[in-house]
Amino acid sequence: MAIIGALIIENELDNSLDKWTKIYSHLKNNKDLTFSFKVDLV
Repeated sequence: MAIIGALIIENELDNSLDKWTKIYSHLKNNKDLTFSFKVDLV
């Protein structure tokens, strides 16, 4: 249950960051990057 909750939160944060920054949309599509690495790059 905790894993599913974490995935839902990560997905919502991905969507929020995608709307907030233009650069993040390119990082969002790269499945090799972890969420924390994507945030560090932004």
